Amino acid sequence: MIILLQGADTFSLKERLNFLKESFVKKYKDSAINILEIDSKDFDINKLRSQMLSGGLFAAKRFIIIKNLLSGQKDKKFLEELGQTIESLADDKDNIVILQEGNLKTNEVNKKIIDYLTKQKYSKKFDILARAQIGQKINKMLVKYKMIIDAPAKDLLIERCGSDLWLLNNEMNKLLAFKNFTGKIILGDVDLMTRPGLEEKVWPLIDALAQRQKSRALKEIENLMAGGADLHSMIIPMLAWQIRIILKIKSVIVSSGPTDPYHLAAEIKEKPYAVQKAINKIDDFGLGEIKNIYHRLMEIDISSKTNSKIDPIVLIDLLILSL
Repeated sequence: MIILLQGADTFSLKERLNFLKESFVKKYKDSAINILEIDSKDFDINKLRSQMLSGGLFAAKRFIIIKNLLSGQKDKKFLEELGQTIESLADDKDNIVILQEGNLKTNEVNKKIIDYLTKQKYSKKFDILARAQIGQKINKMLVKYKMIIDAPAKDLLIERCGSDLWLLNNEMNKLLAFKNFTGKIILGDVDLMTRPGLEEKVWPLIDALAQRQKSRALKEIENLMAGGADLHSMIIPMLAWQIRIILKIKSVIVSSGPTDPYHLAAEIKEKPYAVQKAINKIDDFGLGEIKNIYHRLMEIDISSKTNSKIDPIVLIDLLILSL
């Protein structure tokens, strides 16, 4: 059996992968089994053929996960050979090969094999969940404990976690333990047990820069530092990362035209939640301007590490006042 699991929602993809693996182990608990994970750089098509096609009554049942084999693959001959091998495995019900991928882009070279894999019975694509779907995910997490969450609490939890289901899962585990796995989660519980991370706290600073509100931007820096965030090790790197995302999005749109946040996230290899935040700022900066801000932030970062005589807060203040 051959299965393609792909998409930007890596949490849901991992859940599905674990379910398939556990089902396989349960089904063949009284038989010899062999579970392998192979990265694309270690993949050998001839070895796969020999492992999967050399059967027998007492041969081990195999569950093989191959990661990122198709992403960026442009070798037409390799894809043709892979397609032939995959088709020979499609009817094998005892052995499973799973191709684990991110968001795959179809082109002339890979279209045939991706179309074939997508049509397989258990293949699935995991797109980033919309807000309503995240709400349903939260409800599902609570069902097994016969718990509920009120609407304001759910809204705040979604606001703080965004579409990052890994973060959401961690925050839900904290809330469940806090409530002793019983009862109702209310707004106060979420406000007490979760808090905005530095990433979320720096976006208002980006917004102030975008609006050229220099006094507000300086105040945001002051607030971040007062809240315990270190300028050198935390604020500057996070600010540079968020500016870099805006720069990457701006560059893609300038060269290729507008596209939706989820495809952008896959293309620039950044978190969809961060891309959704950043995409709202791209019209506030020219391409040359955002490049200049990013380069100056990099210079400040290097200077703060190599020249202890220059206070980085002075350099950051000068950058803000120059906008």
